[in-house]
Amino acid sequence: MADLNVRAAVPKLLEARQTAANQIEMVYDRPCDLASAVKVTNYWIRVSQAQPTGIGTVGMNGRLLPSNSLTPQNSVIAPTDSTKMRFTILFKQNAVPGIVHEVLPCFVNEEGHTGYRGENWDQDSRNQFTAR
Repeated sequence: MADLNVRAAVPKLLEARQTAANQIEMVYDRPCDLASAVKVTNYWIRVSQAQPTGIGTVGMNGRLLPSNSLTPQNSVIAPTDSTKMRFTILFKQNAVPGIVHEVLPCFVNEEGHTGYRGENWDQDSRNQFTAR
């Protein structure tokens, strides 16, 4: 039986950075299961406003819910290279300049595993950026 909920075996988001007005590159600390890493509903974008705007899906005090994740209608995620550690989110609209965005992935499994049901970031993740 696999130890899927042991934190050491779970990919952690190391960095998320804006690479274009409608694009974010993410880097994980280990190879990820591709199916879970590119599933857009496993991601939320928190913004530094009460209500989400632009690419944001949840306001600064909002809870992460299935109803406010990214969707296939507003974004797509693809591997950036063959490492299974770098992924790009492409949005159908632009991020609002000057607003702080925080990328919040959940349920992303380590390569070769399935079933993780927690967060993929921690206090050391550089998962915030101010949109430009």
